[in-house]
Amino acid sequence: MADLNKIVSEQAKIMNIRAVPVVEEDSGNASTDGKAVYVNPQFMSKIENSAGEGGVRFVLSHELGHIAAGMGGGQQAELDADQMAARSVAAAGVKRSSIQAVMTHLPKESSESHPGAGAREDVALQAFQQEGRYLDEEDRASKKKKLHKENRRES
Repeated sequence: MADLNKIVSEQAKIMNIRAVPVVEEDSGNASTDGKAVYVNPQFMSKIENSAGEGGVRFVLSHELGHIAAGMGGGQQAELDADQMAARSVAAAGVKRSSIQAVMTHLPKESSESHPGAGAREDVALQAFQQEGRYLDEEDRASKKKKLHKENRRES
């Protein structure tokens, strides 16, 4: 299994928040109390097997998103955490298919606290795409600046 504490540390840096330890527990899927990220090893193993390390990054980043947003609850808080997670994994170079694979492991139907997987996937992929466009623009600007410097040296 991937080094979960290392991934949390890397994603927290991207999200500009403090890293927290990962604690394994045998219930639920993944959660946070703001002081740690709690994961069920069986759930994380399923995620890693179907979505790769990118899927693991998305799940952990989702929990970090709750921390970054101040630990609110309800469906909107879940969607907000999905958006933050999607942007951070895009910045880490994860493929969008990893997010899609994670969503296959989440309930299709909404609950009182969580939207259904379809709504969550839509919001996450939109944020992923927006972050990708931003990164593409940033990358193009950086390459343009580098090319300009090289051209000045040649002159």
